[in-house]
Amino acid sequence: MITADVLLGRPSSIMYVGPPNAVAGLAGAFTYTVTDAYLPEWWVVVAAIAVTLGVRLMGPLFHVTIPQPRRAAHQLKKKRETERRERERSLRRPRHRGKTQDRNHEPPSFD
Repeated sequence: MITADVLLGRPSSIMYVGPPNAVAGLAGAFTYTVTDAYLPEWWVVVAAIAVTLGVRLMGPLFHVTIPQPRRAAHQLKKKRETERRERERSLRRPRHRGKTQDRNHEPPSFD
């Protein structure tokens, strides 16, 4: 997954909230490594693919996502707080509707 992201010139998927792609790859690699000593090559590949697909499909089925990195989460929280304060400030400001009148200007007389 990381190689594909690098070749496509986009940020790595392990750094963003979403389905467990990198975890699925790690689980498949671990399964391959552990079962290689005990099973024939064909079954090792089948087991690794099954585990990888199982972990990968677990995300959408059970709503499992990779958590957001702490720094990005903190920056997002600060940004949302700033936006909320700006909204509150803009709601408190009186808004003048229509034309503003010059205080030194005398009203027109109808003589």
